[in-house]
Amino acid sequence: MEFPICTQHNEEFVYFCEKCDEPTCKVCIFTLHKGHNMSDLSETVTKKKKELSSTWEVYLRKLEGARKSVDNMENSLHTYRQKVYKTIKEIESEGEKLRNIIDKTVSDMAKELRQKEAEEMKRVTQMINGLKSQLERGIQLERHINKALKLKDDTSMLISLKKFQEDMASYIPEVILPCEFSYLKGNSGSAHVHSMLGRIFFENDKSGRETPLEAKDDFKRNARKYELWACPLCNTERYIDRMDESERSFKTPRCCYGFMQSRGIAYK
Repeated sequence: MEFPICTQHNEEFVYFCEKCDEPTCKVCIFTLHKGHNMSDLSETVTKKKKELSSTWEVYLRKLEGARKSVDNMENSLHTYRQKVYKTIKEIESEGEKLRNIIDKTVSDMAKELRQKEAEEMKRVTQMINGLKSQLERGIQLERHINKALKLKDDTSMLISLKKFQEDMASYIPEVILPCEFSYLKGNSGSAHVHSMLGRIFFENDKSGRETPLEAKDDFKRNARKYELWACPLCNTERYIDRMDESERSFKTPRCCYGFMQSRGIAYK
């Protein structure tokens, strides 16, 4: 095995300095590397090659593992993006359904109110016309009474007054008003909209490492701990913790609290 020549002494390298980790010639060991541990250069080269071969195998395995990790991460990212796209489409679809339901509900409520308005308009208008007729009759009755009171013939006056008393008994003006109604606003807050659209649950692990199966199971259990709850007062729906009885209790209908307070209703 041939080795390069030492440039300082123009001698072949024959030893390897363990302390300085470099080859030396037979002159170097008495000058620059005096007192250092030396080994045969050929044996050292053979040993270093074996060490490098072993290290290289480990490096290649790590390199292959890194390639697989990159492939897995890229595939996972692709799957993740597909899942995000699909979920967004599902959310948009649910949102469109809600918009259609809301539009139809608004239309139905407006139609119902207009129908009731037409009925009340007809009913009250008829009563107004009837009341106007009675009012005109009352005015005429007043004139006749005044005229009868001026009659000099007492008999004629008594007969007229008797007839007027009968007419007055049947004259009962009645005041009719349109029926009262009120509108209780629904819960249109973002939390209520989220409860109708559903919830998105994210796993907490963001390190880039694969989440352990136990953690995934905990995540699934966490998603199952919620249930859809409807307020007994206004039927507002929202997701609540299955284990928290106070959330489900009639004593705490958060959606109706402001409405009840504004009207002085006892909040039990």
